[in-house]
Amino acid sequence: MTDANLSFRPAGASRTLIDALPFLDYQHGHGLWKRHHWPAQWIGPGSLPAHPIVFACRRQFTLDAPATLRLHVSADERYALFVDGQLEGRGPERGDWANWFFETYDLKLNAGRHTIVALVWALGPGAPMAQISSGPAFMLAAEEPFGEQLSTGRSAWQVKLLDGVGFLHYPHISHDGYTGKKLRIDGSRFPRDVETGAGDGWSAAVNLAVAASYPAETFGRRSLTPARMPAMLSRPITTARCRHADHADDPAATPVVSDRADRALCESFNRLLNGAGSLSVPARSHVRLLVDLDDYYCAYTHLTLTGGAGALVRIGWAESLYVNAPPARDHQKGHRDQIDGKYFRGFFDEYVPDGSAARRFSSFWWQAGRYVQIEIRTADQPLTIDRLLLEETRYPFGELKLPRCDDPKLTRAMQIARRALETGVHETYTDSPYFEQLAYIGDVRLEALTLYHLTDDDRPTRKAIIQLDQSRSPIGFTQSCYPSRTSLMIAPYALLWIGLARDFLQYRGDKAFLKPRLPGVRAVIDGFFHYRRPDGLIALPPGWNFFDWSPGFAAGELRDPNNEGTHSVLNWQIALGLRWAIELERAVGEPELVARFERLLGELTAATHKAFWVESEGLWSDDLKHERFSEHAQALSILAGSAPEASRRRAAERLASETGPQRAAVATIYFTHYVIEALRAFDHHDAIDRRLDLWRSLPDQGLRALPEEPEPTRSDCHGWGAHVIYQVSKRQRRAAAPARGARRCDVRSTPPVRG
Repeated sequence: MTDANLSFRPAGASRTLIDALPFLDYQHGHGLWKRHHWPAQWIGPGSLPAHPIVFACRRQFTLDAPATLRLHVSADERYALFVDGQLEGRGPERGDWANWFFETYDLKLNAGRHTIVALVWALGPGAPMAQISSGPAFMLAAEEPFGEQLSTGRSAWQVKLLDGVGFLHYPHISHDGYTGKKLRIDGSRFPRDVETGAGDGWSAAVNLAVAASYPAETFGRRSLTPARMPAMLSRPITTARCRHADHADDPAATPVVSDRADRALCESFNRLLNGAGSLSVPARSHVRLLVDLDDYYCAYTHLTLTGGAGALVRIGWAESLYVNAPPARDHQKGHRDQIDGKYFRGFFDEYVPDGSAARRFSSFWWQAGRYVQIEIRTADQPLTIDRLLLEETRYPFGELKLPRCDDPKLTRAMQIARRALETGVHETYTDSPYFEQLAYIGDVRLEALTLYHLTDDDRPTRKAIIQLDQSRSPIGFTQSCYPSRTSLMIAPYALLWIGLARDFLQYRGDKAFLKPRLPGVRAVIDGFFHYRRPDGLIALPPGWNFFDWSPGFAAGELRDPNNEGTHSVLNWQIALGLRWAIELERAVGEPELVARFERLLGELTAATHKAFWVESEGLWSDDLKHERFSEHAQALSILAGSAPEASRRRAAERLASETGPQRAAVATIYFTHYVIEALRAFDHHDAIDRRLDLWRSLPDQGLRALPEEPEPTRSDCHGWGAHVIYQVSKRQRRAAAPARGARRCDVRSTPPVRG
């Protein structure tokens, strides 16, 4: 794959998003789509090696006159589509077997000879965790009158297995497997200019399966569905600058030391980054170049090399440099702007030039972070880097305009929160673009809730609500994150999916969209009440009952040293889920179900209050022995709104106190959203402002996005902390003039905005 003719005509510029779906009318069929079978086939090579697999599909054809072609394209697992050497788009949009997405392209072509090439790759077990697969394949269906001429399975498509591609694993970095193995291309074996269809070794494609949109269960078959998302953003990164260059023989074990820097080399590389020259590396030498992007980015890499036969070029990404060298796995990073004395620990793609001129390479998938390290080791031939271009990618929200705030530190915090949101949304929501790229419900709900205040574009949220609904287990719970090729159950997150749907009702009011989701809401509630105990409390369901990364918890879960099998935090979160479910059922006109859920809420509240309320403390305990407390129990009980008013008010006062509840586990970045919402319920606005001090401090650490948790943090970009924007958006106007030197924005709530 190369960057041929990119010139930043955006990838996907010819892509069309289909809103009407007449071709999915299974009873009658329209146009191409004969019931659920398509007039096209999934194709591939005649024999496939073990994963990973990379192959190209080619169709050469001639048009007698200018024409506009509408092409529907998909692949398993991923494709890059080229027409006459021009990158038209990437896909397919990430989904699952029941929703295997295809992209639609409208191509205006002149009369004459043309070539369509799709570069297809499937990593299998080495793919990102969010990638689902049925097996390597490619599909293109052309609208008439070009079906016989262009559709796979009907026309003379050719394929070629591509040699010289390998994939790398980094066991010293946690969660490497979540984002997929990294790329290695050997230019001496990988075909040059394959995206143009050049070269020999092409053979007739083999038909693998009928392309279809199945109206029922797919059982591992791909059920084709139109893409829901627009093409991702595609533009060059222009902020890159070399901050350090040296000749370290072992860069991983060698810290950055300013006194050893080759400043002339750094300046030369900066000219290259600015498009003002090339960089020559002598034979038999080692070079390390550390680039600071000065912001957090997700990007594809495009590299052009001349000469350098036998050389190795490694391009790695990291969110920050680390205090300790690998193989250490600690999260000690220090100030993110500081590089001196630190080590680069990151994920690398590798490129091996073949010694020819202007050899172009591109990454298959994007990487994320702030720092990029280029490591070059030449053999007997000098190497010239002609071009290094980083192509930013993410969801194309456009401008996300922040709410006005007169507090400079909080404004800066919102700016990095916005960046966490921007880089955290792609074809799906993600928790962290660097480490996992999974749509965990706890993250998605807070990201979506914040985005309602910044944009009218709710397509990522609609998709998330649907996909998570379709992920549910037989007991009724949604998966904790989806899409994902493995099952991970965090039962409390299923309740937050109800909150995600309820938020959509509040901010968008689209009852027609939500009504088909209500059976899923009922299934979640019934799933929890399956675990109801004789004392009326809900027992902890099997799986990982995560609530927060609080230091008072164990791996995100409340400790249960007495084997009680339940705690107040779970029961109050179920009560809050019931409250959300009641709002949804009332909105769609189901009074009988409203009455049932109100009864269940009353019963659960009575049992939970009786079991956990500690009058002498004015708090709900976590455990039945009243030995442990948490901010989480107080916040959820207040938000559920069903406990006695006097108890809720006392708990809110304890939350609002300067020192907080004594001996209580405290909320971290994620769960602080629920604590602030609880404080707002009783107008504790000064306490809310104190809670935001954590966000005010983050820019002073050099962060360009929001961390997963307070230091030391694994992830420097986690969208769930962006709820600070939501909190400020809830208080757009000052209630009263602040005292001299006051830093807080207005703390009075405003009604939700309906789009």
